[in-house]
Amino acid sequence: MKYLHLFFAIAIIAAISWLSLKYWQEQYPLSMEFYDIAYHNASAVGLQRCGGFTLNNFWAAYSIEGTPNIYFPFYHIAGLLMLSAGTSAYFLTYWLSWMFLPLSFLAVLLFVYNVYGSRSALYSVMFLGLSPVWIEKMWGASPQALVYVLTPLIFLALAKERYITVFLLTICAMATHFTGLFLLPFLFIYALQNKKHRKAVFILLGALLLISFPLVLFGIQRIKAIHLSVGFSRGTLIDSIKWSFHRIFDVRGQFHVFLGWLAVAGLAVSYLKRKQFLILPSYFFAILPMAWTGQEIKFWGVPSLFIFSLLGGVAMGCLHDYFSNRSKNKIFSLARTIKNAVIGLLFFIFIFLTSHWLFYHVSNWPVQVKTPTLNYLRNPGIWLRPKLTFSMTDREQITKLVKENVKDDEFFWIESSNNINNQVALNSMRSTVASVTLQKNAMTLVKGIKLVVAKVAPSGDYILLDSINNGFNVYILRDPSKAAKVNIPEAILKIRQLRMIFMILGILILIDLFNLPKLAFRKIKSKN
Repeated sequence: MKYLHLFFAIAIIAAISWLSLKYWQEQYPLSMEFYDIAYHNASAVGLQRCGGFTLNNFWAAYSIEGTPNIYFPFYHIAGLLMLSAGTSAYFLTYWLSWMFLPLSFLAVLLFVYNVYGSRSALYSVMFLGLSPVWIEKMWGASPQALVYVLTPLIFLALAKERYITVFLLTICAMATHFTGLFLLPFLFIYALQNKKHRKAVFILLGALLLISFPLVLFGIQRIKAIHLSVGFSRGTLIDSIKWSFHRIFDVRGQFHVFLGWLAVAGLAVSYLKRKQFLILPSYFFAILPMAWTGQEIKFWGVPSLFIFSLLGGVAMGCLHDYFSNRSKNKIFSLARTIKNAVIGLLFFIFIFLTSHWLFYHVSNWPVQVKTPTLNYLRNPGIWLRPKLTFSMTDREQITKLVKENVKDDEFFWIESSNNINNQVALNSMRSTVASVTLQKNAMTLVKGIKLVVAKVAPSGDYILLDSINNGFNVYILRDPSKAAKVNIPEAILKIRQLRMIFMILGILILIDLFNLPKLAFRKIKSKN
């Protein structure tokens, strides 16, 4: 029976992934304008331009001198290494971004199947595939998506006592996105609750705290730089905690709809069964405090959908076990096996149809948010299509003009969103200047930008070069000698050194996965 459940889980993943291809093709221009895909991949291209990792952002800075490169670096470095191996920038922005969706499902399936069983794996995948918000966030926030590909793998390695793999993958996740930092309190809570693994996990946690201290500082500096609100969401801690639990059970006003109720049931089941079942409750209580802060909105997206779906899957998988295996007679019987299979299949179909019906009819969200993913992807009429500032053809024209008229050590700027500027920067391998606000834009921060795309010439120093649709024109400096120069820094870590570090990480993970350290220890012990 477990292979039948596995088949249905893979079928759901395949259906969502296949249907999402057309949707992604339609939404790609929107995602490049309204999400940070371009920024993250422009950062990878920027690192490639200076030949390795640098702490100075010169490709999309807020001033001519550059700004500190304080975003978590792992995704950008991984993109740099892919680019240096011959991968195109288009592959990173289009295909790699799309692949995070099936990879997130497969990582969840691998973890839940190996630790909790095939039934829980099937329901976890089904619940995770309910909300179209999950697919949007997997595409629109690549570093966060990578964290939620790595997190189930970290859980699996922890359950299988592969501590070297847990250590290395946790470092990678922490160096990718701020949600990766919550793996530290997760390990601490897990160690407190699991007596068997307590000593090993505390040693692991100590090593992580020592080596990850710079990443914690990175996170603090980033919070300061982008002025994140870190106060309580509802004035006091008690009120904030009450409000977070109200939202967990709010079936009408939250993305997760009824999944919060199932998550609480999953917590109860996990504490009844204990052992490896404690992994998910530990993560739930580690990341829940995010919902008590001014950044609560960041919890009620990907993190809540992730942990609620997995806990709900565990609860429903155990309930499925109860209905399918009620007989106390353990002697094999073909008739009883077929009967249990039919009951289990009917139970799954009932839960599948009921959950999709409830997800749509109970929620108060607009139709684009509450329509279950499989229905959403098959109905182009309900897809969100905001108006684009520049079409993809316009962006290609601008990129061509930037490549032809702006040197590697000169600036360009487009009177539009920072994401549009980043997209042209990554495709042209040139530097732009980020705008703080529309009133405090690049033209007020940097004198001598070589090429400007705007509706009106910035000053008499510029002449018309070309015209773009929607009333935008391309202006270039009348006197090229007045162009401001980009200060491209020396790389702290060269590409060759980074490649070596990644190779060592990969080798260590493979050694741990094949359990070679334990085998070698046993062999030495047997000889003695």
